Amino acid sequence: MIALNSTWQGESGAKAGWALDVELEIADPVPWGSVVIIQCGVAEVSESSGVLTVSGQIKALEADDVVALDVRLGIILVEMVGQRPTIRIGDFISFAPRDVTIYPTGIWSSGE
Repeated sequence: MIALNSTWQGESGAKAGWALDVELEIADPVPWGSVVIIQCGVAEVSESSGVLTVSGQIKALEADDVVALDVRLGIILVEMVGQRPTIRIGDFISFAPRDVTIYPTGIWSSGE
């Protein structure tokens, strides 16, 4: 479980300790220049000192610079901008998005 600095878009707030199925939306395009290619094979969404980090394996690279990124618990579609580095499907990348919005999917939840 992680704490995120984000915007919740559900009808009611989630309570601490609940497990929810959610969709993460990264609001702004991510500059390729802010992406780090990582060798450790980490796939996760994490937070440290108030900074959200998204790390995952590239599953698809589209011509319009949309990347399908496997973050272990699901796939996130990320719009990228700028000059794309030499990168391939299967590579692991990491970046810190500015704004994240969380939408409950309504598929499942585990709470009180």
